[in-house]
Amino acid sequence: MSVNDDTKECVELISRVLIRAFGIGLIFLVIWAIVFILGKDMAFRIHGGLFGITMEQIVLLNYIGMGLFKLFLFSVFLIPYVGIRWAMKGNTHG
Repeated sequence: MSVNDDTKECVELISRVLIRAFGIGLIFLVIWAIVFILGKDMAFRIHGGLFGITMEQIVLLNYIGMGLFKLFLFSVFLIPYVGIRWAMKGNTHG
């Protein structure tokens, strides 16, 4: 099965968008981790007073949030990117 040039360009554009979105998400995740590590006490003062939660709960919520965000990045951006690249690699003879 051959792919015409317009379809190939569209798929290339989608794959570039996916990998860039994945990279931006990873940068955001690293910044989140650094800010949380450095500002954990301030987060506790703010959120502990507002919501009455403990330091352990704040840490747990942040690590769960970071884990879910990482899972989101991999499942929504990286896996489709790899799938597109894999499919297009098998279709280079067109």
